[in-house]
Amino acid sequence: MMIRRFHFHLKRFPWPLLAAILGTLILMIAIPAHHLITPYPGAQNSTGKAIQFYSAGLETVVSTYSPRSHDANAQTLSSRERHLSEENFTKIRQSLLSREYAIVNTLILRQVQAVPTETIGLHTVLMLPFWESFGSQQTTVNVAQVYQYLTARHLTETPMVSERSDAVNVVAHVLGTHGSDRRSAQLILYCVLAAFCLVFGWLFTVDARQKTMNFIAVQPQPLFRYQMTQAGLMLLTMNVLFFAAVSINVAIVVLSPNHNLGNLLYPVTYVVKSKTVLLPIWQYFLLWALLINLWGVFLAGASLLFSLWVKNPLVIIFITAVVAFAQPLQLLALIPTAWQLYFPASATAIPQMFFQLEQFAAFPITAWTLPLLLWSLIVWAAAAAIMHHQAKPRSSR
Repeated sequence: MMIRRFHFHLKRFPWPLLAAILGTLILMIAIPAHHLITPYPGAQNSTGKAIQFYSAGLETVVSTYSPRSHDANAQTLSSRERHLSEENFTKIRQSLLSREYAIVNTLILRQVQAVPTETIGLHTVLMLPFWESFGSQQTTVNVAQVYQYLTARHLTETPMVSERSDAVNVVAHVLGTHGSDRRSAQLILYCVLAAFCLVFGWLFTVDARQKTMNFIAVQPQPLFRYQMTQAGLMLLTMNVLFFAAVSINVAIVVLSPNHNLGNLLYPVTYVVKSKTVLLPIWQYFLLWALLINLWGVFLAGASLLFSLWVKNPLVIIFITAVVAFAQPLQLLALIPTAWQLYFPASATAIPQMFFQLEQFAAFPITAWTLPLLLWSLIVWAAAAAIMHHQAKPRSSR
């Protein structure tokens, strides 16, 4: 019975519109991803180019610490530390050229722990993969912490190669893991919100437009539960479309020459309040899922609420779009700054919300999850109350 009911809802979905949404999401991710992997002089955005770039840098570091070198910065280390650094950086370079990335991670960790005062290799090579990480411009990333994480999990990815060339990392960059990519991430979020406005505006007016409301009203299932089922299935479908677009773009990058798949355990590195934070990529994708689902629940409830009075899908789409796009439309600026975080439109600042940056610097993750949850509860409760009132016989009102 339940399967038949789901099939009934799915048959009525606007599949051409959903296909167009999938195509749009694929392009919204693919275009900046293609830009990120486009080769240019000095780029480290493919496996071969990264190895070439960093092996040259490591060779310079090795020569700096050789006995024949008289570099003033190198002389700040003791002869034992210079010898140890030369030996370690030589092995790191050899392992990198052999593409033995797990050994590279182990050797780098050994170097930064054995000679913590070494700065030449640290600043000219080991820190470079993190130069676009949030907060790294103000405070140095704790390199030892990064490599402790990698070696403890026996990952075969190393930042010098994987950070900008692995497929999973490239798509994560597009979704906002690094400072240079926040604009594309916000555009993708707005694309998802626009899609929610379209599909829910269509969904909650389809029965009125097809004149099937009387048929739905006599079903044994309560009308509110019927609408909740529709909304839940549509939200699930939108999740599938979003992560299908992500997966397709990962596959596109993998199939491009000189790129590896990467690992969902690989950490996104950023600095908050002078502390290095490591967030596995799978958790970053999970934050995206949390955000779009909270927005989806809210916009579904708002669309349902407005559909109780308005039967024109374009009007509902317009109203919900104004709510979702209040920030770029400068409508949020009409509210006092201290109150803005309590409104859903403030929850579009990606990746500031995820990394506790800028206006979210002093707030935990609940600063944007709780307002969305509260507003979702308000619109769904209001819709339920009105539908319950409308369902009563006129004589009992």
